[in-house]
This record gives sequence, structure tokens and C-alpha cells, in this order.
Amino acid sequence: MDFETILYEKRGHKAYLTLNRPEFLNAINLRMAEELAQAWRDVKQDDNVWVVVLSALHPLPVTEERWDQAAKLGFQLRRRGVSVPFTDLLIGAVAKHEGVTLLHRDRHFDLMAEHVGLKVESYVTA
Repeated sequence: MDFETILYEKRGHKAYLTLNRPEFLNAINLRMAEELAQAWRDVKQDDNVWVVVLSALHPLPVTEERWDQAAKLGFQLRRRGVSVPFTDLLIGAVAKHEGVTLLHRDRHFDLMAEHVGLKVESYVTA
């Protein structure tokens, strides 16, 4: 299923529905309502789905302070022999500052969690 205004994914016994119109503060328009209804119909027909996780994307501020924080995280990690791309450091710095758990499929975030206390939920597969 291809959607324009939501993200929809099933993993294990969970279905993940994410509102994806952050530029409009995820306000539900007719298109999104139709896509949500289609996704819910799919969930209802799938006996393997036990839980639906509903969330919404929203932009987090990337200030000059977050850039500085990312650089400091990179320095801390390099001193421990860990190398992480700067874009991942910036994402990690924003997530850490906002106090959110970062859902990911990138091993660099697991390294950051191990060394600098970033809260993560990892979907990295071997």
C-alpha cells in the first residue's frame, strides 16, 4: 500500500501508523482520513496484528546549541574509539535534548546509546 499522508508498517504482532503531515501540524484532511480508514481495514483483516501504535511525525528544533552538542558527543565518542557520522550525532543530540526514545535501524545509534546514554529502540537486524 502506498500512502501520501501516513506511514504504515507491520512488524511482528504490531502495526505502526504514523501521521505524516508535519508541515500542517498533522491536521487530518480528507486524504489522510481515507488513508487511515484503509490502514485500519487492513489491520482488522490481519489476525497477526495484536497492537496498533499510533504516532505523529513532528519537526524537532535543530538549534546552534544542538550542533555544538553533536560536536561534543562526537568528541566524547572518538576519545572512546567510536566513530559516528555527524548526521547521526546531530540526530542523537536532538533526541537526547528532547528526552525522546530514538527508534532506528542504524547501528551507530546503538553505539551512541552504549557510550553516551542516548535512549533508543533498536530494529537493527544481524
